[in-house]
Amino acid sequence: MERTRPPQALPAHTSEEGAPPVALSQLLEQVKAPGAERKDVDALLAGLERPLAEDESPRARADFLLALLNSRRLRAMKGSKGRSVRASAVQAMMELGHPYALELPPEALEARGREPSTSQGTGERGFSTLGIILSIVGSAPGLVFGPIGLLMAVPCALALFGGAVESRGLHKAGVVLMGLLSAGLFLLGGGLILEDLRSPGGLYQGLGIGLGLYALAPAPFLGLGAFLLRNPGWREASEEDAAA
Repeated sequence: MERTRPPQALPAHTSEEGAPPVALSQLLEQVKAPGAERKDVDALLAGLERPLAEDESPRARADFLLALLNSRRLRAMKGSKGRSVRASAVQAMMELGHPYALELPPEALEARGREPSTSQGTGERGFSTLGIILSIVGSAPGLVFGPIGLLMAVPCALALFGGAVESRGLHKAGVVLMGLLSAGLFLLGGGLILEDLRSPGGLYQGLGIGLGLYALAPAPFLGLGAFLLRNPGWREASEEDAAA
Protein backbone atom coordinates (compact mmCIF):
# COMPACT_ATOMS: atom_id res chain seq x y z
CA MET A 1 0.00 0.00 0.00
CA GLU A 2 1.42 3.34 -1.02
CA ARG A 3 1.99 5.71 1.85
CA THR A 4 0.71 9.23 1.31
CA ARG A 5 2.88 12.15 2.29
CA PRO A 6 1.40 15.08 4.21
CA PRO A 7 1.46 18.38 2.35
CA GLN A 8 4.58 20.37 3.07
CA ALA A 9 4.29 23.91 4.35
CA LEU A 10 5.66 26.61 2.12
CA PRO A 11 8.64 28.62 3.40
CA ALA A 12 7.76 31.72 5.36
CA HIS A 13 9.51 33.96 2.87
CA THR A 14 7.45 32.79 -0.08
CA SER A 15 4.58 35.13 0.62
CA GLU A 16 6.97 38.00 1.11
CA GLU A 17 8.72 37.31 -2.19
CA GLY A 18 5.41 37.12 -4.00
CA ALA A 19 4.12 40.36 -2.50
CA PRO A 20 3.84 43.30 -4.91
CA PRO A 21 6.55 45.96 -4.53
CA VAL A 22 5.76 49.14 -2.66
CA ALA A 23 4.54 51.89 -4.98
CA LEU A 24 6.92 54.72 -5.76
CA SER A 25 4.42 57.24 -4.44
CA GLN A 26 4.39 55.49 -1.08
CA LEU A 27 8.19 55.32 -0.97
CA LEU A 28 8.27 59.05 -1.70
CA GLU A 29 5.89 59.78 1.17
CA GLN A 30 8.15 57.85 3.54
CA VAL A 31 11.14 59.90 2.44
CA LYS A 32 9.26 63.18 2.84
CA ALA A 33 8.09 62.28 6.37
CA PRO A 34 9.72 64.28 9.22
CA GLY A 35 11.29 61.17 10.75
CA ALA A 36 12.71 59.78 7.50
CA GLU A 37 16.00 57.90 7.79
CA ARG A 38 18.71 56.77 5.40
CA LYS A 39 17.03 53.39 4.91
CA ASP A 40 13.96 55.18 3.51
CA VAL A 41 16.15 56.90 0.92
CA ASP A 42 17.70 53.54 0.06
CA ALA A 43 14.22 52.10 -0.52
CA LEU A 44 13.34 54.97 -2.87
CA LEU A 45 16.58 54.54 -4.80
CA ALA A 46 15.88 50.84 -5.17
CA GLY A 47 12.37 51.67 -6.40
CA LEU A 48 13.74 53.99 -9.08
CA GLU A 49 15.76 51.10 -10.48
CA ARG A 50 12.70 48.88 -10.91
CA PRO A 51 11.22 48.40 -14.38
CA LEU A 52 7.84 49.86 -15.17
CA ALA A 53 4.90 48.17 -13.49
CA GLU A 54 2.17 46.63 -15.62
CA ASP A 55 -0.20 49.51 -14.92
CA GLU A 56 2.50 52.22 -15.13
CA SER A 57 3.14 54.19 -18.29
CA PRO A 58 6.50 55.67 -19.27
CA ARG A 59 4.88 59.11 -19.14
CA ALA A 60 3.85 58.59 -15.50
CA ARG A 61 7.35 57.41 -14.54
CA ALA A 62 8.94 60.35 -16.34
CA ASP A 63 6.68 62.83 -14.56
CA PHE A 64 7.55 61.24 -11.22
CA LEU A 65 11.28 61.49 -11.94
CA LEU A 66 11.02 65.09 -13.11
CA ALA A 67 9.18 65.98 -9.90
CA LEU A 68 12.11 64.56 -7.93
CA LEU A 69 14.60 66.54 -9.97
CA ASN A 70 12.62 69.75 -9.51
CA SER A 71 12.61 69.37 -5.71
CA ARG A 72 15.78 70.89 -4.26
CA ARG A 73 15.43 68.95 -1.01
CA LEU A 74 14.56 65.56 -2.49
CA ARG A 75 17.12 65.48 -5.28
CA ALA A 76 19.98 66.19 -2.83
CA MET A 77 19.15 63.26 -0.51
CA LYS A 78 21.68 60.45 -0.52
CA GLY A 79 21.50 56.75 0.25
CA SER A 80 23.81 54.74 2.48
CA LYS A 81 26.23 54.17 -0.42
CA GLY A 82 26.53 57.86 -1.24
CA ARG A 83 24.33 57.83 -4.34
CA SER A 84 21.96 60.78 -4.58
CA VAL A 85 18.31 60.78 -5.59
CA ARG A 86 19.26 63.15 -8.41
CA ALA A 87 21.76 60.70 -9.90
CA SER A 88 19.30 57.82 -9.70
CA ALA A 89 16.49 59.90 -11.22
CA VAL A 90 18.71 61.03 -14.11
CA GLN A 91 19.77 57.44 -14.76
CA ALA A 92 16.15 56.27 -14.71
CA MET A 93 15.13 59.00 -17.15
CA MET A 94 17.91 58.04 -19.53
CA GLU A 95 16.81 54.41 -19.41
CA LEU A 96 13.30 55.44 -20.47
CA GLY A 97 14.85 56.51 -23.74
CA HIS A 98 13.46 58.85 -26.39
CA PRO A 99 11.66 61.22 -26.00
CA TYR A 100 11.71 61.28 -22.20
CA ALA A 101 15.49 61.50 -21.87
CA LEU A 102 15.35 64.76 -23.84
CA GLU A 103 13.30 66.33 -21.04
CA LEU A 104 16.20 66.12 -18.57
CA PRO A 105 17.28 69.58 -17.35
CA PRO A 106 20.85 70.35 -18.46
CA GLU A 107 21.83 71.31 -14.91
CA ALA A 108 20.78 67.86 -13.67
CA LEU A 109 23.11 66.20 -16.16
CA GLU A 110 25.97 68.52 -15.21
CA ALA A 111 25.44 67.92 -11.47
CA ARG A 112 25.34 64.17 -12.02
CA GLY A 113 28.68 64.38 -13.79
CA ARG A 114 30.20 66.24 -10.84
CA GLU A 115 28.86 63.77 -8.28
CA PRO A 116 31.54 61.66 -6.55
CA SER A 117 31.61 57.93 -7.03
CA THR A 118 29.86 55.56 -4.64
CA SER A 119 33.06 54.53 -2.93
CA GLN A 120 33.90 58.17 -2.24
CA GLY A 121 30.40 59.04 -1.10
CA THR A 122 30.38 56.48 1.70
CA GLY A 123 32.82 58.67 3.62
CA GLU A 124 30.14 61.33 4.03
CA ARG A 125 28.12 59.12 6.36
CA GLY A 126 30.33 59.61 9.37
CA PHE A 127 31.25 62.44 11.63
CA SER A 128 34.25 64.67 11.47
CA THR A 129 37.11 62.76 13.10
CA LEU A 130 38.29 65.94 14.78
CA GLY A 131 34.79 66.52 16.14
CA ILE A 132 34.74 63.06 17.73
CA ILE A 133 38.16 63.54 19.31
CA LEU A 134 37.33 66.98 20.70
CA SER A 135 34.03 65.75 22.14
CA ILE A 136 35.68 62.83 23.92
CA VAL A 137 38.49 65.00 25.26
CA GLY A 138 35.98 67.57 26.52
CA SER A 139 33.94 64.89 28.31
CA ALA A 140 36.91 63.12 29.91
CA PRO A 141 37.51 65.57 32.82
CA GLY A 142 34.05 64.86 34.17
CA LEU A 143 34.97 61.24 34.85
CA VAL A 144 37.19 62.42 37.74
CA PHE A 145 34.10 63.31 39.75
CA GLY A 146 32.59 59.84 39.56
CA PRO A 147 28.86 59.24 38.93
CA ILE A 148 27.99 62.93 39.05
CA GLY A 149 30.73 63.77 36.59
CA LEU A 150 29.39 61.15 34.19
CA LEU A 151 26.66 63.64 33.35
CA MET A 152 29.28 65.55 31.36
CA ALA A 153 29.77 62.49 29.15
CA VAL A 154 26.05 61.96 28.48
CA PRO A 155 25.71 64.64 25.74
CA CYS A 156 28.76 63.29 23.89
CA ALA A 157 27.46 59.72 24.20
CA LEU A 158 24.04 60.75 22.86
CA ALA A 159 25.53 62.55 19.86
CA LEU A 160 27.89 59.72 18.92
CA PHE A 161 25.35 56.95 19.53
CA GLY A 162 22.73 58.86 17.56
CA GLY A 163 25.21 59.11 14.72
CA ALA A 164 26.02 55.39 14.88
CA VAL A 165 22.36 54.38 14.58
CA GLU A 166 21.46 57.36 12.36
CA SER A 167 18.85 58.64 14.80
CA ARG A 168 18.13 62.32 14.20
CA GLY A 169 16.53 62.81 17.62
CA LEU A 170 19.40 61.37 19.68
CA HIS A 171 22.01 63.09 17.56
CA LYS A 172 20.36 66.49 17.76
CA ALA A 173 19.74 66.18 21.50
CA GLY A 174 23.38 65.26 22.12
CA VAL A 175 24.75 68.14 20.04
CA VAL A 176 22.43 70.69 21.67
CA LEU A 177 23.30 69.45 25.18
CA MET A 178 27.01 69.60 24.36
CA GLY A 179 26.61 73.21 23.29
CA LEU A 180 24.66 74.10 26.42
CA LEU A 181 27.18 72.31 28.63
CA SER A 182 30.02 74.20 26.98
CA ALA A 183 28.31 77.55 27.59
CA GLY A 184 27.51 76.58 31.17
CA LEU A 185 31.11 75.64 31.90
CA PHE A 186 32.31 78.95 30.45
CA LEU A 187 29.97 80.85 32.74
CA LEU A 188 30.81 78.69 35.79
CA GLY A 189 34.55 78.88 35.28
CA GLY A 190 34.54 82.60 34.61
CA GLY A 191 32.31 83.24 37.63
CA LEU A 192 34.56 81.25 39.98
CA ILE A 193 37.68 83.05 38.78
CA LEU A 194 36.10 86.51 39.09
CA GLU A 195 34.73 85.73 42.53
CA ASP A 196 38.12 84.57 43.73
CA LEU A 197 39.83 87.66 42.37
CA ARG A 198 37.29 89.96 44.02
CA SER A 199 37.38 88.28 47.43
CA PRO A 200 39.91 89.39 50.06
CA GLY A 201 42.88 87.12 50.83
CA GLY A 202 42.12 84.16 53.06
CA LEU A 203 42.56 80.48 53.63
CA TYR A 204 40.95 79.47 50.34
CA GLN A 205 42.58 82.13 48.19
CA GLY A 206 43.35 80.66 44.77
CA LEU A 207 40.92 77.77 45.14
CA GLY A 208 38.28 79.52 43.05
CA ILE A 209 40.79 80.23 40.32
CA GLY A 210 41.84 76.58 40.23
CA LEU A 211 38.27 75.33 40.07
CA GLY A 212 37.41 77.96 37.48
CA LEU A 213 40.28 76.92 35.23
CA TYR A 214 39.26 73.28 35.64
CA ALA A 215 35.72 74.16 34.55
CA LEU A 216 36.94 76.26 31.63
CA ALA A 217 39.33 73.62 30.28
CA PRO A 218 36.77 71.25 28.68
CA ALA A 219 34.41 74.03 27.54
CA PRO A 220 36.11 74.88 24.22
CA PHE A 221 36.53 71.20 23.36
CA LEU A 222 32.84 70.52 23.90
CA GLY A 223 31.76 73.64 22.04
CA LEU A 224 33.95 73.02 19.00
CA GLY A 225 33.08 69.33 19.05
CA ALA A 226 29.38 70.12 18.99
CA PHE A 227 29.93 72.53 16.09
CA LEU A 228 31.80 69.93 14.03
CA LEU A 229 29.26 67.19 14.75
CA ARG A 230 26.20 69.31 14.09
CA ASN A 231 25.60 68.19 10.50
CA PRO A 232 26.88 64.71 9.53
CA GLY A 233 26.46 63.60 5.93
CA TRP A 234 23.58 61.21 6.63
CA ARG A 235 21.36 63.84 8.23
CA GLU A 236 21.05 66.45 5.55
CA ALA A 237 22.41 67.02 2.10
CA SER A 238 25.36 69.32 1.83
CA GLU A 239 24.81 73.01 1.15
CA GLU A 240 26.42 72.61 -2.26
CA ASP A 241 23.90 69.94 -3.30
CA ALA A 242 21.00 71.94 -1.91
CA ALA A 243 22.01 75.03 -3.85
CA ALA A 244 22.53 73.16 -7.10
